[in-house]
Amino acid sequence: MRVLAVGNLMHRDFATAIARIRESAELCVADSADEFVGRLRNRSERYDLALAFISRPGELPDDFGQRMISAAPLVGRALLLGTWCEGDERNGRPWADVERVFWHRFEAWWQANLDRVGHRQLCSWHSGFCESAQGVGRPVKSTNAGVFVVRSPDWQAIETVATLLNQAGYATGAWKTGQPMPVVRPLAGGIWIGGQLVGKTRDEFVQFASGVRQFGGATLVAAVDFPRIEDSQFVESFAGRVIAKPWRRSDLLNALQHYRLATDSSISLYRRQVA
Repeated sequence: MRVLAVGNLMHRDFATAIARIRESAELCVADSADEFVGRLRNRSERYDLALAFISRPGELPDDFGQRMISAAPLVGRALLLGTWCEGDERNGRPWADVERVFWHRFEAWWQANLDRVGHRQLCSWHSGFCESAQGVGRPVKSTNAGVFVVRSPDWQAIETVATLLNQAGYATGAWKTGQPMPVVRPLAGGIWIGGQLVGKTRDEFVQFASGVRQFGGATLVAAVDFPRIEDSQFVESFAGRVIAKPWRRSDLLNALQHYRLATDSSISLYRRQVA
């Protein structure tokens, strides 16, 4: 697969994405918007995906999305957005028919589309369809054993995640914020749902992550508001992974599948709640 890219590829928000693309595709880079469009129009060059990197609004011309489509209407197209682009859809000028992917969702999005390429299926980046509309995302069909502890100050959030995990074949336990961690074994991992990783919230995450590791959990996922690259790096220091709120089903299940899970065939599916 060949990917033609343009934009601020050197920004730190995109470092992981660039490395991941180079692992699984041929990455070609244009130095400017004009060169990018010219190479798309050049029929002697074939690309499967046209990918623009924007770390801040305004880095590429407002008409760039339409120029991309006009140059090569049959080439897949997507826009990878950095932290400073959160909320830019409200400015009334999002590019039509170009899929938008935020940096913290790249891994799940990329892997899901690679799977579709392998099965000769339409990718989410074709025709500008978004991932939610296409249903892109690998379903987790698992014989997993062990328990995922879910922690949040909101009981409804715990219930929502627990229901999703149960449907995917995982057992769950609840750890309400402000209460001691329940003793559950074998512990497959933990899912922490909170706000931004600052102050008291950051301390609560450290407590949770330490508890998960203490009980042998192999997987750690943190769902946070408007994650920054610093948040991702902080969670990764605990061998965990960040997803953004509001999270999507595919985001969470792909995050769980990204890591090796603890297994024990003697554990059957059950729900455990801590009042």
